[in-house]
Amino acid sequence: MGKNTYGESLLMTAVRNGEAQSLEQYIHDTSLIFGGRSALMMAASAGRADYVSQLLCEIGIRDPSGITALMLASSRGHVGCVQLLLIESGASDDQGSTAFDYAMRAGHTSCAILLAEFEARPNDLPWVLESCDLPPDRLSAIVKRAMTSQPIPVNRAFISIVTSLDIARRDSIWNLLRTRCSAESLIQLVSLRDAILLDDTELLRLLLDRLDQSDVILAVEEKRTHVLPLLVDWIYCKNLKIYVPSRTGCVGERTELMLAAAAGDSGLVKQHLSQLGIQCQTRLTLLASDGSTITRTNLTALMIAAYYDHTECVRLLLAELSMHDGWGSTALMYAAMHGSTEAASLLLAEAGLRNNEDKTALYHAVQSNSVGIVELLAEREGGLRMKKGWTSLMLAASRNYVECVRILAPIESQLCKDSGWTALMSASYHGHIEAVEILRTHEAHMRDSRGYSALDYAKQSFHDSNSQKSVDSCVLLLSDIDVRGSRR
Repeated sequence: MGKNTYGESLLMTAVRNGEAQSLEQYIHDTSLIFGGRSALMMAASAGRADYVSQLLCEIGIRDPSGITALMLASSRGHVGCVQLLLIESGASDDQGSTAFDYAMRAGHTSCAILLAEFEARPNDLPWVLESCDLPPDRLSAIVKRAMTSQPIPVNRAFISIVTSLDIARRDSIWNLLRTRCSAESLIQLVSLRDAILLDDTELLRLLLDRLDQSDVILAVEEKRTHVLPLLVDWIYCKNLKIYVPSRTGCVGERTELMLAAAAGDSGLVKQHLSQLGIQCQTRLTLLASDGSTITRTNLTALMIAAYYDHTECVRLLLAELSMHDGWGSTALMYAAMHGSTEAASLLLAEAGLRNNEDKTALYHAVQSNSVGIVELLAEREGGLRMKKGWTSLMLAASRNYVECVRILAPIESQLCKDSGWTALMSASYHGHIEAVEILRTHEAHMRDSRGYSALDYAKQSFHDSNSQKSVDSCVLLLSDIDVRGSRR
């Protein structure tokens, strides 16, 4: 083994002087320590990855302080050398410092990120989560390895870091942490917003009394498919007036998610949730139970599931809340059109929206005589008028949908069209005795812009669709009330 006059091996001299030919000549003179360093340590310290790759047989040699070649490369930010020397990761010097610590102290972030997967400790995780742009599986591996050594210090700041991650990494990390932390231990650290972002139903249940509109909007925008069913159930059970504004998705072709929703296959829906938010640009036709059809563009999977009352699918698809089709119709409107009461109860956050014809879901519910949905929506959409002042009550009265009239009369009676036309006038003109009986105490005194009362329209109402008996009964009922509001 050749040495120079100072006792340094000729291999070390070649490394120090950058003499590649001499390195090849003396490559077999390895494992000699001079001044506490090996040839590999010298190459790593100098950042000569080409030399390091030839000297890997010296892996594991340390100086008197326990420092390794990997620590030297890390302290100087030599990424290429660090990559070659990762087999030395996990070692500590006499002070307990690792290569990761050396890189962090010197501010060499790229090296620290490489080493985090092997040497990060629980206290390092906040930095790792904020700085390491790694795939979810690799990031989870870092956290999992760190968790095996000692408890992770979960505090408010740490949770804020986790919630700031993208969805895939956020979910991956939080699922790991929840295996070690109970909901009760976290409740003082987690806000309602955090629970939504983390898609944590157990935590959310403990915080629901703080729910407001912005929280529901956040859950929809972030596609938090686990917590959304819990939120809409809470809105329904507590009769909360919480609404999600109108939104649009991404227009595309018909998806497997839409087909699964139409079939009511919740298992398939779960498999294709990555297609949430896509609206079909081609025309799709929905078939009603009575054989009628609706053909529309820009349908979503949620609209389809709502129309057919596939409630398990609806619960999975709530991230599409408040999207509208080519006609401006929402999933709630589709449920109302087809009398899908259970689906409608999950979609109350869409109440108040209107389609391109200015119609509401309540109007569609009356149109289909869906009494259960009318009851659901009466307080939320009652009083909203369509074009020219037309109301849902007027529609119910014109068709003699008695239960709908009964539900809406306390809310919408005495509203009139721009012409002064009322629901009672509509019922009277069509000879609908049951509707007249409900409405007469509310509106008999009202006149339209021409000065006509409901009684006047009742007297004019005889035509082919009315029996003379119904007409006479309406006239009799209305004649019993003075048009000025006092009994005769």
